[in-house]
Amino acid sequence: MTYKYKSKELGELDDTLKGNFPVDFDLLFDIMYQQSPTYQPEMEKLKKDWLISLISQIDGVTVEEKGGNIYCTKGEAEYYPTVVAHYDTAQDYHVGMRIFKTDKWIFGFDDFRGEQCGLGLDDSVGVCFAIQMLKMMPVCKVFLPYGEERGLVGTNCCDMSFFDNSLVVTQLDRRSYTTDFIQYTNGYQVWNPEHLTLIEPLMDKYGYKPASGTATDVGGLRRRGLKVSSHNLSCGYFNEHGDTEVASVNLMINAFSFAYEMLTMLAERNIPLEFPPLFSAPTKVHSKESHLGLGARQVSMWDDQEDFYFDAVKGDYVRLGQRKDDPFYWESETASSTKDAKAVEDDMDDLAAYEMYNEWVMSVYPEMSLPEHRKELTHLSQYYSPDGVDFKIKDIDPEMIDESIMEGNCPVCGGHHIEITNDLLLETACTDCESVFNIPKDVLESYEYDFQQVWIGKKDFLEIKGLA
Repeated sequence: MTYKYKSKELGELDDTLKGNFPVDFDLLFDIMYQQSPTYQPEMEKLKKDWLISLISQIDGVTVEEKGGNIYCTKGEAEYYPTVVAHYDTAQDYHVGMRIFKTDKWIFGFDDFRGEQCGLGLDDSVGVCFAIQMLKMMPVCKVFLPYGEERGLVGTNCCDMSFFDNSLVVTQLDRRSYTTDFIQYTNGYQVWNPEHLTLIEPLMDKYGYKPASGTATDVGGLRRRGLKVSSHNLSCGYFNEHGDTEVASVNLMINAFSFAYEMLTMLAERNIPLEFPPLFSAPTKVHSKESHLGLGARQVSMWDDQEDFYFDAVKGDYVRLGQRKDDPFYWESETASSTKDAKAVEDDMDDLAAYEMYNEWVMSVYPEMSLPEHRKELTHLSQYYSPDGVDFKIKDIDPEMIDESIMEGNCPVCGGHHIEITNDLLLETACTDCESVFNIPKDVLESYEYDFQQVWIGKKDFLEIKGLA
């Protein structure tokens, strides 16, 4: 099943080649051909075994597997530059998958289905870089966790002692609509701002800018007490998690060049980028986590209310961005120290807001890409209720609903005023017949109440279509 993806035209991107790293595209393709859908554990295990066999053949590298995670060490050193990349993907298994590369792009095609397909570039690109570091650097550590796409499962139960002698931790697990150096993710500052001066020349050379992300493994490691700076890096792919996934060859080369030059420079410096955690970290955490980090639970997202979360460390509800010295402060180039996080939304264009909200939704409902879980979703419509009691749409195949929405048509009235706010099509609304499709269980009760309010005239449908 494919999902509609909003994005700006890729032709608008600056993909000027700025580096010369010898990306091993054959290795990358081999990694992607070993498909590992995150909700198919047998295939994930096959990928793990294949990776262990492949990495074990690299001279000087020791490989250890613990509970599904892969730990690799090359050479002997006081401190190790460390690379992280998850080997599961948020893609369906494609029977007829073929990989194509032009001078500028990498994309997939499913011969069996006769249409474009996703390749699992997220995070096969990062795995490729990690393996190349094991081949090229004299000393290096690599951590390959499983289950990142379903809630950082591997990272949440990993052996944190592996990182005790890390110099810095690098991850390439970020799309490239902008060239992001992610220094804040999972609700944590993962890169010490004091260390930015060390890499400013490289960031200028490759056009990277500090940015914030939603959730990835380095954020999970920081949550568990990682004591050195870490980051996530845009690495050339677009439309991840969908069948329109592609990668820019030049942007991938630039990302590998930047990360390699940074790791080499820091290894020569041989001083750990110390960044002591601000809290007492748990040794293990639950596999399901909020994008906000430790103990956090979102209260509201994009609405007219202020944005709060419950922080287990503080033991209270906390407003995002309440103080600049708050470790949870969400700061961006578009928000000054006197504004709170809501200003980020106000200053963003529609695409940026869509992408941020979409990424959050997909981190909260990762299972909703699977057909069996989509059958559990509910659909409500004013049009379907003759008496204002039961608004549920019944006896409509969920796949038909999704296909209709992806074609831009309302499954009920056939109108074209469809409001899609995320790739999973959750809570998609039609303003013509006043319907909402693909409602998860945890927000259904709220929607049913609001539909009653609309029926008796106490609310307007436009007021409720964006509720989460």
